[in-house]
Amino acid sequence: MRPIVETLWLLLGAAVLLSAGAARSPLAKRAFLQAQLPLSIVVTTPVELIGATADPVSVSGRQAITVVFSRPVIALGSDFGDASATKKVPFRLSCSVPGKSRWVTTTIFRFDPDVDWPTDLNCNLTWTAGLSTYDGAPLALGSVPVTRSLVTYPLTLSIGGVLSDLATNLTDGLWNPSTAPTPEVPFEVPPDGARGAAGCGLGSSRVVACGVSIAEGPKGTGPAVSFGVGPCQTAAPWIYGMADSATTTPAGLSLDVNTTCAEVVPTSPLKPNTSYLLRLPRGAVYSALAGPLRMDTSAAFGGLVPYRRLDLWLRHGLSTSAEDLATSIHICAPSNKTATCTDLAFGLSLVSRGKARLSVPDLAPGTQYRISVDQTDAVKDGFGQSLQASALTFWTAYVSYAFVTPDTPASVAVLEAGADGLASWPLVTHAPPPPNPWNGGWQPNYASSLSSWELDLSSDKIKSLVVKGVAQSYLGYMDLEALFGAPASRLDVPLALRSPGSGAGWAELQLPLGSAEGPSRARLVAACCDWRGKAMSPKLVLNSSLSLSIVLGGGSITAWVLDTAAGGGVAAGATVSIFSQPYDGYNSADPVLFAACTTNEDGICVVSALAKDPYTLNLAAFASAGGQFAFLPASGWTRQPEYAPSAFVGSLVADRAVIVPGDSLKVTGFVQSVSLDGLQLPATTYAVLEINGTTGSMHGEIPVPTDARMQKYAVSLRIPTVRVTAMDGNGVAVPLPLGPVPDVAIADGWEIVPYAALGFTVADPRPPTAELKVEVPPWVLPTAAITVQATAISYIGASVKDASISVVWRSSKASGLLTLVTDASGAASATIDLGSLPAANRSAVYDTVTLGAEWIGPTRERITQAASVKIADGPAQLAMQLSLTPDTPGIGFAVAATLTSNVDGSEIKGAPVTVTLRPAPNDPGAGATCADTPSCSTTAGAGFLATCQLALPCVGRFELKACAVVPGSAQPACVNQTLGRNASEWAAAPLSKHPEPSLTADKSTYAQGEQAKLVFQSPWPAARLLLLWGNNRKMVSMVVNTLPASSLFEVSIPLGAECAGGCVAFAVLSVPRLSAAQLPLPSPNQLPVSHLFDPRAPHLHTMTLALNVKPPNSLGVAVAVAAEAGGPTVLDVDGEEVVAIEPGAQAQITVTVTSAPGSDAAPLDPVEVTVYAVDEAFLDLLPYPLPQPEQDMVLRLAAEVYHFGTSAYLLAPGAVRAVYDKLMARLTGQDPWLPVETSVGTGASGAYLPYGYYQSRPNIPAVDVNDTNYLAAFSTALTQLPMAADLSGGGADMMAGMNDAAAKPAPAPAPSGAKNAATTTTTTTSVSVRSSSEFVVTPLFTAVAADAAGLATVTFTAPQNLGAFVIRAFASCGAAAKYGAAEGRLAVRRRLSLTPSVPRFVRVGDVFEAGVVVTVGSAPATISVVVLVEDADSSPLTLTGTTTKAATFAPGGGLQQEVRFSFSAAAIGTATLTFSASDGQPGGATDALKLTVPVEGKAGQQGDVWVATSFAIPPVDDTALVQWQEGMDLPSAVPGSGGCGGARRQGGRVVMAARAEPAVPPSWDTLHPHSCLTDPDSGLSLTAGVGYFPALASLYDNLLGQSEDDSTYPYGQLAMLWATLPAVWSYYGQASSAAQGAAVAKGFTDLAKLTHPSYGLQWTDYARWSSWSPSRADLDINTWALWLAAEHGAAAASSAGFGTEWATLAASSVPLWRAAVEQQIVVDAQQAQYAWDGVKGSYSDWHTLAWVRLVLGGDWVPMASDSIHNDLSLDKLINNSKSLARETRVVLSLVLQQMGDANPAPALVNATVMEVTSALRETRPSVVTFSYMRLTAGTSSVTIRAVAASVGTFVLPPIRASADDQPELMGLTAGGKFTVCAGCAGPTYGSPPPPPKPCPRDCNGNGVCNLKTGKCQCDPAFRKSDCSSVVA
Repeated sequence: MRPIVETLWLLLGAAVLLSAGAARSPLAKRAFLQAQLPLSIVVTTPVELIGATADPVSVSGRQAITVVFSRPVIALGSDFGDASATKKVPFRLSCSVPGKSRWVTTTIFRFDPDVDWPTDLNCNLTWTAGLSTYDGAPLALGSVPVTRSLVTYPLTLSIGGVLSDLATNLTDGLWNPSTAPTPEVPFEVPPDGARGAAGCGLGSSRVVACGVSIAEGPKGTGPAVSFGVGPCQTAAPWIYGMADSATTTPAGLSLDVNTTCAEVVPTSPLKPNTSYLLRLPRGAVYSALAGPLRMDTSAAFGGLVPYRRLDLWLRHGLSTSAEDLATSIHICAPSNKTATCTDLAFGLSLVSRGKARLSVPDLAPGTQYRISVDQTDAVKDGFGQSLQASALTFWTAYVSYAFVTPDTPASVAVLEAGADGLASWPLVTHAPPPPNPWNGGWQPNYASSLSSWELDLSSDKIKSLVVKGVAQSYLGYMDLEALFGAPASRLDVPLALRSPGSGAGWAELQLPLGSAEGPSRARLVAACCDWRGKAMSPKLVLNSSLSLSIVLGGGSITAWVLDTAAGGGVAAGATVSIFSQPYDGYNSADPVLFAACTTNEDGICVVSALAKDPYTLNLAAFASAGGQFAFLPASGWTRQPEYAPSAFVGSLVADRAVIVPGDSLKVTGFVQSVSLDGLQLPATTYAVLEINGTTGSMHGEIPVPTDARMQKYAVSLRIPTVRVTAMDGNGVAVPLPLGPVPDVAIADGWEIVPYAALGFTVADPRPPTAELKVEVPPWVLPTAAITVQATAISYIGASVKDASISVVWRSSKASGLLTLVTDASGAASATIDLGSLPAANRSAVYDTVTLGAEWIGPTRERITQAASVKIADGPAQLAMQLSLTPDTPGIGFAVAATLTSNVDGSEIKGAPVTVTLRPAPNDPGAGATCADTPSCSTTAGAGFLATCQLALPCVGRFELKACAVVPGSAQPACVNQTLGRNASEWAAAPLSKHPEPSLTADKSTYAQGEQAKLVFQSPWPAARLLLLWGNNRKMVSMVVNTLPASSLFEVSIPLGAECAGGCVAFAVLSVPRLSAAQLPLPSPNQLPVSHLFDPRAPHLHTMTLALNVKPPNSLGVAVAVAAEAGGPTVLDVDGEEVVAIEPGAQAQITVTVTSAPGSDAAPLDPVEVTVYAVDEAFLDLLPYPLPQPEQDMVLRLAAEVYHFGTSAYLLAPGAVRAVYDKLMARLTGQDPWLPVETSVGTGASGAYLPYGYYQSRPNIPAVDVNDTNYLAAFSTALTQLPMAADLSGGGADMMAGMNDAAAKPAPAPAPSGAKNAATTTTTTTSVSVRSSSEFVVTPLFTAVAADAAGLATVTFTAPQNLGAFVIRAFASCGAAAKYGAAEGRLAVRRRLSLTPSVPRFVRVGDVFEAGVVVTVGSAPATISVVVLVEDADSSPLTLTGTTTKAATFAPGGGLQQEVRFSFSAAAIGTATLTFSASDGQPGGATDALKLTVPVEGKAGQQGDVWVATSFAIPPVDDTALVQWQEGMDLPSAVPGSGGCGGARRQGGRVVMAARAEPAVPPSWDTLHPHSCLTDPDSGLSLTAGVGYFPALASLYDNLLGQSEDDSTYPYGQLAMLWATLPAVWSYYGQASSAAQGAAVAKGFTDLAKLTHPSYGLQWTDYARWSSWSPSRADLDINTWALWLAAEHGAAAASSAGFGTEWATLAASSVPLWRAAVEQQIVVDAQQAQYAWDGVKGSYSDWHTLAWVRLVLGGDWVPMASDSIHNDLSLDKLINNSKSLARETRVVLSLVLQQMGDANPAPALVNATVMEVTSALRETRPSVVTFSYMRLTAGTSSVTIRAVAASVGTFVLPPIRASADDQPELMGLTAGGKFTVCAGCAGPTYGSPPPPPKPCPRDCNGNGVCNLKTGKCQCDPAFRKSDCSSVVA
């Protein structure tokens, strides 16, 4: 079958530079192919515009009017630069609706209204009959009417809402004007009410003028009501977002917030219970844009609504008592047999002023009740209205069926042996309600019995079943009797409790847990049965005092078993069994025994966590000892076989972070090989850069191409992990020779070295010439003054005078601006007086004041600095640490204090600290029950000491306060915090948890081999400790069986090899059952305890502490700089002396390396020193702090430790009975509808309480909440209750491939870009000229070996560029894995120095100033500066002023000045300027500087211009028929561009005609050809063809150029796009570029890597996520890849260069993709059929199924059951086609089209074709890409902050926009200009448009104000200048 449609594209690529507004060539006088291609309208939106009828056409919203013509109307390019093409408007509108018109393409015109089409529109659209194309073809309308009427919906009037502050206050915010109104009074209006009438007009007064009236009665036939009108300037609640949409207008101009809303306020109160009608009559003219109203529109409202029926919402509150209201209310249950209705007792209370609550204790479920209220004048509302009589009959709901057993964590409950006497397992149940006749006869399943099985947990088979059933949640799928035999006990549910409608109420049933021999040790309890006949609510109930802890870490599993009963001890000899849980996707696989061990005398045993299984498996554990059992359903998981996290560790450093195109990045890398024994030198190998096997370092340069995209890039290090070895003569394996440098493509598969990465930015900014320093005090008092000092110094050491520095300061409550001006020394200061701020704006203690300084430097470069000041109450800050944070009395805790200097942030140790505990002075409750004030003393920095321990003396809130004596200060530093809770707080939230202890260490860092002293608080007697420490490969443990009670415990541990690479200490504290004497508590009336918590029960605590064990891997490094011949020094911005040398001179750099920082000893092993010298200006452009490689070169093996313990499942004794007793009491005695809450675990919370969505919920179990508060949370509204807030009335990676260029740098490499290190100069007169072509950013990059004394010396030769250079030295001792870094500075300057002050480039038409900054060594001095333009006659720059200027330096003044000359840019090219300066003295100071200024082509007015169009054409049989033509009209080229035949060549016009042929590219002819179309040296090319080449070219350009954040990993989507590129390009006769070819090759490699044998193609490499692996096939990417493979397979197999790769892919990977799709779609369909909640489903993802059918075939038959075959059938897909989205219908149509004659639904294909082709002809608003931002169609703006600026007036180039999918949308904005001022205090803005002129009286709201003229355009019914008079 031939293609459905083809798209012809036309693309003109012009390398000429086009200028806007140039003269055009005259247009042709005849129309091209006018007879064959007449100009007609093809389609419009709305489509009815070209209908043959004269019916009006409806428009709405901001619907655009779009017209598509049969041939181009404007010439391609004719709209570039001026608006002549836009004057061809194909239609006119008779109404003045504002909007924008534009030609979207050469054939599509579009009008977008700026506002919504007005209602009642009265507007005609008239086609421009005289419209013709650019070449003269006239418009033929044919049957299209010349004029069509446009209409919109008529205006409607509605009540937006009512505002009443009075009614809102009377009801505590619960008043609502429209809740529960009568039908005839939808809104009530209180006396102060104001209605918002939405819809009428553009001003408040117009509401009256256009005929609005208010009259009494539902039809408005009664007396009229007077009213006032105001604008809706107050954003009423129903005007959503209205306040945010308010327009900011100039001063003196007032516009309404909402122009379609008015507030109508009756002038007198409305009658109660009376309806009113607000009406706007037919024919009213209310807007200048709209027509007369076509029909009446009205809205009803009313006065106050009285009580007509019982309403527990008190609409207007009460002014009388609640008791008076209660006497008027009656509730009874009517009898069906008698007329009597006996009143029920109730209580009435006011929840708020707007809501009353009736409490009726005798309400029964499923019963009819009648509630009535008597009329009485004794009860009045807030408005004084009397209570009216009303009545209501209602039915109570039936109580839902319930069958609820105790809710325990993870279906496991542990009853503490010997302490919990629970003899039976309870359940609470309620009979089902009567059957619901509306549910189709379906009835849920009701449990009939509850059974228990005695389990022998000594059997591994039983253990496996328990793990499967409990840990894998599979009990509900198991046949328990078949597995465990007959139950040990069974409780049958009485028939009445499981019979619908039996009337049986709440009942508690109990299943015995024990037998005559005693309590059961392990029982499985489950109910029978659910709708599948399986078990319900299964629970494993253990009766045990065994405690089992599992600690997972260091590759091992440590089990600790204890008997936690009172007097119990270590469970030595206990058996621990650990089961693994294989995962098959359904939790159905049987668990297997993974490991087993027996505990030692400390109760611990250890097994390995490593598993051979490739997947991570979950674990469950059992312990048994002395006939007792413990079970942990979650006990961690297995680990993969042991492997090093990475074979290497590395660090990369570079010279700088900003690289100019054409320069290179200098990189040094350090590498160590990782082993479990530490770091070792790697073997000599390649890492793209060569690694030195002696030093473990590498060096190289990454060249940045001159055309590199300016953006961020990333550098990563890759190293092969395996070296090929051979056997020597002695049979010893030795590495093979290194061999040649490998290809980068091979290196792409090598391992990425962790931490060996860096980023840099390619950019070409103007670097700064000076630096700024801002100094502020580190801290000040809240009312003190902050002194701000700023210093401005040039890089060559000259102070900058008269520098204006702006400093913006901000605090949390205030901000301000300071302006500082420097003196002759470059210094300036100012103050910020915080004390002068108003009290409300003053900062609190420990607030921060931030400062941001900005200085526009000597060459107008932007220089910034930041600083901050801490607001403090003294010179030091005290912080307190507690070993425990208890709330209960008697629990001891220790106090430590840390004193930190506010001056430098250092810790102040040894200061005395006094700690006092006293009753809190601001306790909101009754206060503490005692007046004790215990205290203790400690010292700052001493940690926790046994001598400073306190305890809360009694119940209450206490203030803990610590004060330290600060050295040198009379004021102590204090800090306080609150501890404890008062009696009322304990009553609201009883005791439910223990305080958590924490580990602390005596030091912050350790060295391997040292002892670490750990401290923690243990307030519980008889506690035991398990302590483990180590790394991820090895853990060491110890057990302390007796801990001292209520004191600090210290333990010291040696940090051995187990702490290499990181160390974690992990402690488990086990507390056994305690007696009352061991843990006394206050009386329950002072400190109540939660029913679900027993503070004396066994419990566990875990503590974790990371120990910082630092390796001794740091070298001491120092850098010294000395001039070889001596010389002057200059001061830098810090006041430090810096050596200064002249260009070409040399300095000696000495690097001293010691074995460690602070040591004088030289290293014992060889040391390599790498030295960089970098221009500091580039380091300041993008800050690149001195790297510290020793921080990266460390072993990282820190452990991740996890704990699992049985205490999480232990129930408090009595908890189950307490919960059920309270529950039954509430359900049977208080409210049968209450929720059935049976959580009995310690962590049970009150999350079930029905609080508001945004309100916090108390974490209090239901059993602990008193009945009054609990019941208050559950109520039913008999009346509507409004929400308080609802007042509405209605409804690029650049990895270096170094090859030969990657060698280690020479000891003293020449500067980049220079022929040698010596100065190369030219001569102008007698002055030596420095050339900018010899400027070098990094003039020194070398590596040398240090001598035995640790000294390394290199020579620095100063480059031709002046400035400060940072000398950075990196020392590496690879054999000892030690590293270090340091830096120094020197300056390069002359006695007389010239620094460039020129723009980086200019454009033709720029007029600007450029020059040099002159710096002298001393004053007074007079310097003469001369500028010379090389080859001035042919130079693209013209010097427009004098060639000589003088700079005079007065005594005591500044030492530098800028001297500028005037230039203009006339043509494209490169200009050479030479500036020379002299002081005119014999033998005096001179300098000369040669610079180039490019007038760039690519940076010209618009750069390369692409103009394009595209259109859809159908295939035809007559190939001679020309179906389309295009014309081009181009402006003239920019001077110097060389394009189109000459520098001054004018633009021209080209006409192209095309026809579609299936196998032959379309032909094209030129009626007016240019030589540039065929001249290969010209810049103009024309390309045409059928397809989407421009979009594809743009797509692949973006793919090739994009910089991904995670570019180190392959991606399946990108790989497939690249693999199919050769095939796609073959369709257009194109070939891949070299860069594209490399990407294609990588694409094939990635596809092979990303293909999983079971799950097909993956989105990315899942190995990046450690142990995670896929468990299903991704159908999206696999079907998409299969479709591309089928579409392009034939062409790809025959493509040049990659046919073999495609054949391999098709044979190896594609079949795996197909198999994965076939398998996954069946699995998904099976899962869709899984019955959830008893309802069986079916597969319904039609979009995915359509794609599966597209790649597998319409006749594909799944290998599955008949039901799956039916769900995935093509018939089912077709039957659901009407509900499919367009994209899915297209995919389905492609499936059907593939079937040829076997297509079962040809009509569906035809309908889809028509829909798609129609859509192709319509241009829709699109998303365009602009400066890497995604923008919607329309106007967008971007703000750019300049790095630096030159003085002058510059051409602003047009901005290009394009859309990948619609190349015809390419376009450019108009050009412009901007000016940079010289010596101005601030910007001078362009002339703004004239300010809007207000109209007289704002036209009284009766017209539209012309803000340009200030005159009113009155509506038809009004006249006079202010539209105030109504036309008679």
